[in-house]
Amino acid sequence: MKLHELTIKQARELLKKGATSPKELTEAFLSRIESLDGKIKAFVTVTADEARSMADKALEQMDKGVRDPGVPDPPLSGIPLGIKDNMCTKGVRTTCSSKMLENFVPPYESTATGRLWE
Repeated sequence: MKLHELTIKQARELLKKGATSPKELTEAFLSRIESLDGKIKAFVTVTADEARSMADKALEQMDKGVRDPGVPDPPLSGIPLGIKDNMCTKGVRTTCSSKMLENFVPPYESTATGRLWE
């Protein structure tokens, strides 16, 4: 099975076993987006650098958890996410697919996405 075909549960299991890494998962999804998005236009904005940075942070968090079992491992840590373009994401262009908002960059994070990053 290819990494982009995994369920979240399957991906978490592979991450916990060390059979894959957050960076490897992220690169698999970014590659998939790059290969298909020109045709299907599923993403308005792709934040590849931010995704890679978050993968690195997830790996650090996972390493801390291995060294210190008291450090919590957030359930979505290391899992690449796509955020719908109608959710405000601080510092990232959020258009709601509207011409009127085509250059809107929110100065705040939505509650829903903020909770994903906790």
